[in-house]
Amino acid sequence: MSLKRILANLPDTAGVYQMYDEHNNLIYVGKAKHLKRRVKSYFLKQAKHSSKVKKMVEHIADIKYTEVSTELEALILETNYIKQHKPKYNILMRDDKHYLYIKISRNEDYPKVYTVRKVSNDGAYYFGPKTNSTSVYKTLKLLRKLFPYRSCTLGIKDNNGVIEITKKTIPYPCLYYHIKRCIGPCVVSCKPEYTTIISGIVSFLKGDYKDIYEQLKQEMLGYAEEKKYEKAASTRDTLQAIERLMEKQVVDQANAGISQDIIGMHQKLNRYYLTLMQIRSGRVLGEERFELQSPLDDDEHEAALVLEKFLLQYYTDTLDTPKEIVIGHKVDKELITSWFIKEKGHRVHIHVPQKGVKKALLDTATKNAAIYCEKKQLDFEDNKARTQGAVADLALAIGLQEVPKRIECYDISHLGGTHTVASMVVFEDGKPASAQYRRFKLRSTANKNDDFESMKEVLARRLGYLTKDSAKKNASFSVTPD
Repeated sequence: MSLKRILANLPDTAGVYQMYDEHNNLIYVGKAKHLKRRVKSYFLKQAKHSSKVKKMVEHIADIKYTEVSTELEALILETNYIKQHKPKYNILMRDDKHYLYIKISRNEDYPKVYTVRKVSNDGAYYFGPKTNSTSVYKTLKLLRKLFPYRSCTLGIKDNNGVIEITKKTIPYPCLYYHIKRCIGPCVVSCKPEYTTIISGIVSFLKGDYKDIYEQLKQEMLGYAEEKKYEKAASTRDTLQAIERLMEKQVVDQANAGISQDIIGMHQKLNRYYLTLMQIRSGRVLGEERFELQSPLDDDEHEAALVLEKFLLQYYTDTLDTPKEIVIGHKVDKELITSWFIKEKGHRVHIHVPQKGVKKALLDTATKNAAIYCEKKQLDFEDNKARTQGAVADLALAIGLQEVPKRIECYDISHLGGTHTVASMVVFEDGKPASAQYRRFKLRSTANKNDDFESMKEVLARRLGYLTKDSAKKNASFSVTPD
């Protein structure tokens, strides 16, 4: 069906529209209260679209749509489409393979605590997404000192006090058990104690340090009374670490019972840099940083649009949803609030403060977003100097007239003259293109110690593949060593 007929038959209802290019690739997803009015607006001659929107419209070959009953349903469907397909012209967070979550399994007798890159619908606890992996591993290291939980991959079942190992992946009990860093559920039934440990970890990751602190304090006093001074000293050190954490992160005791996320944003060109401060029980749990690119600067209120898309994408994948979100731009509060109620099961209050403590916190987050932007720019320049700059220096050193866009490097390896193989690594614009690395099993020199003959075969095969004339190249190609 032609675009003209599609536009003529669009319904005047709420829905989600999907735009495809000539290769049937999904390039843009949008929602609308009125599908006909919104989609037609892209093709109006008098419309003042940006160059990026005009470029997208040039590539539209097909339009599909899904009708829904309400704008909220359209919002949910749009978010799911964007997350699943990552269309070229939509506002997207960085690929979520870069994010890290702390996961606590719940479908086991003795749950594990570990890190993952994806959130699954398996009923487990997920804390994240975290953008700083170093901070995550430091947190796990601290948790290991506080709670003797297991992190092994053993399958452990507790049948009324009888331990059964169903998945023997490693020797057990492990070192953590011997050094008292694991309670040892692989050795002895301890389900009630382990349940308490997991509850403590969950509370800690949610920012509730008070109960844990009091519990450890009583343990320390108990050890001292029993004259177990070494254990008392170890517990004291843990208490001091928690005290430093609590003192450092106190924000506002007046709001000690409120969980908040403060989101600051800084724009440079068509990129947006965001910092998200997580405040729980009046203390900062951490600060996450994000970068978004807007391919379509077609809205005069684009910053608010970017912020709205961020809220939906971020909170889709996090289970730790606060009671309040403080932001610096006005969004559709009613729609976003309805989304939180439907997707998360509770109301989230969205504030755009003009003064007071919340405004001060927002200013801090916004300032940190600007600092993050500058750091990214400096990192970009540094990376450019180490990649494209290095290639330019190489071209000058060896007398090339043009800077090479692609470099392929080959090496020959063998085991005392047998099992000879060759490897190829690739650089594009000075950056490793690891997906294009190759390994060759050599034929003519499989059991010879002859690097030159081996290199001849590899290059002949490679050039033959590139020219699609391997037989001719293998017969005529020769290598002359320097």
